[in-house]
Amino acid sequence: MAIARWSDGELDPFRDAGDPVADRTVAALAGDGRIGALNTVMRALVDNDDLPSDDLPHEVVDYLAETRALPAWADPDRLHDGGRLFTRYGPEMVQMLFGASLPILYAAHPGCEVLVATGRMTTGIQRRVIETGQFVIDVTEPDAFGPSGRGILTCQKVRLMHAAIRYYLAVDERWRGEWRTEWRTPICQEDLAGTMLSFSVTVLRSLERSNITLSRSEKEGYLHIWLVIGHLLGIDSRLMPRDYADAEALLERWMDRNHRPNDTSRELTRAMIDFWYARVPGRVFDGVTSGWCRLWIGDHLADQLGVPKYNWTRFLLRLQMIVWKYEDRLEDRVIPYQAFTRLWTRKLIKALMRLERGGRRASFHVPEHLQAAWGLDGRESRS
Repeated sequence: MAIARWSDGELDPFRDAGDPVADRTVAALAGDGRIGALNTVMRALVDNDDLPSDDLPHEVVDYLAETRALPAWADPDRLHDGGRLFTRYGPEMVQMLFGASLPILYAAHPGCEVLVATGRMTTGIQRRVIETGQFVIDVTEPDAFGPSGRGILTCQKVRLMHAAIRYYLAVDERWRGEWRTEWRTPICQEDLAGTMLSFSVTVLRSLERSNITLSRSEKEGYLHIWLVIGHLLGIDSRLMPRDYADAEALLERWMDRNHRPNDTSRELTRAMIDFWYARVPGRVFDGVTSGWCRLWIGDHLADQLGVPKYNWTRFLLRLQMIVWKYEDRLEDRVIPYQAFTRLWTRKLIKALMRLERGGRRASFHVPEHLQAAWGLDGRESRS
């Protein structure tokens, strides 16, 4: 029944669908020979964490006002459950973003071509990886959508940037060669839904494949966060899954329809793995990071993407999975528990926090309360 709901007949139209609200804003900026205004807004989106509202065209100010409301169905209790899960396992979930969610997206064609094209257009592949991690923290940390949270503005900026990229690739003569017409609409509705589910369902599956037990409320809560994010990113309501099982069914259909790994997919995966290796000191433990990637996405897809084979470090993965399996009994009794389970994830997050993103953007930002919960400030804390 779930497969029939996500049939080709239902999903095909979404390959040609963009985002009318954001696309209309970009078209207004670029119209009447005002391409310079669009270029200025794009630079502001790329170079700043905040948007200087005094300098924005009125079309962008109107867009920000129109798109800032949470959906009527947003459930504070579910958002709280999902936020608690991220507080507890955030470092692992960021690692799974790099090791599972992104490779799942890299395997999709022609969606992977957008990632390469936008890397050339804006900031480079590695900086895009860093900014994707920042995006996830901004939108999933507790109170991301509250008065002091970054979630809503972050989503608005990404949504407008998606529309600008659609314009550049489909309309602007300078970039039209980066996108073939037979690939249809770049950053289409179907691929937006696939990204939403890769960042949610794939991460939850990776936690479970790592021997971390999740309750139904935790999975539904974390998915609910991403459905709210999807709404703020302009995803069509018809592509919103009813529950976690429905989300898994849609993700499977999206992968069946779009997974065609090619040289671009392998180029992106190699860049991600090299970026990951460079963030963990030394080379002897490189197999741990690529080993997690292989475990989370499976051997078949890992081989297609050129992920290195397991090496001697596989026993470290198995040992960590044993610890995770018995964590509820071990965590309060074994002092080095988090020191062991977060040996690599903590190094990765700390390395990201030291990186400068350029322009007027600060380094990779982790809120202080998450730094404390994740032991990044020298303390260890349970959520």
